[in-house]
Amino acid sequence: MPTDAAVMEYKSFPFECKTDEGNDGLFSGYAAAYAKDLQGDRIAPGAFGQTIVDKKGLVPILYNHNFDAPPLGFSTSLVEDMKGLLLSGQLITGTREGNDAYQMLKGAAAVGYRMGLSIGFTTSDWEWDDAAGVRQINQIDLWEVSLTPFPAQPKAFVSDVKTFRDFEKFLRDAGNFSRSDSKRILRLASELKQSSRGTPDGTNAHRFLRGLAAQTEKS
Repeated sequence: MPTDAAVMEYKSFPFECKTDEGNDGLFSGYAAAYAKDLQGDRIAPGAFGQTIVDKKGLVPILYNHNFDAPPLGFSTSLVEDMKGLLLSGQLITGTREGNDAYQMLKGAAAVGYRMGLSIGFTTSDWEWDDAAGVRQINQIDLWEVSLTPFPAQPKAFVSDVKTFRDFEKFLRDAGNFSRSDSKRILRLASELKQSSRGTPDGTNAHRFLRGLAAQTEKS
């Protein structure tokens, strides 16, 4: 998992994940799309370009973002096309977890159930599209891709991230901070969250951010 101050995010998309018949453990599917999602975010085309290069197209395949369990396998290819991020993967069928996942994929296909993929990632480059009311994500650092039986699940997004996203909008709308200053404040807040394992919320959120903003102005 990431060890820096970035906040981990998760997104699922309603795309079918298919096995490669005749090739044990191979599968493919779209791990992300460029359309606006149910959380009001939109991934920009090209957002995965640098992470594909940095990771050499290789990331672990998990089940429902469970970092405590062994990987089910690994991606063998990550490619951006006009639709989104297309993944080819190899499940390690010599392990119990990998074989169970492969049998699950084949069983789902046999009954016509659409298994999906979900991404676990961090990002430090995003911007608000106020006219469209969406957060556009311009660069993603991909950490893992997970098999999921609920590819269109709107709750597949970490609540902490939504809280921090709302904080940025508050800083810009109510505090008149620039986009760059708002992001800087959020990074400081994220570092505090990482060190204290707490998240500012509820009635203390605005008070917390005003104090943090004051510290930022002084620095």
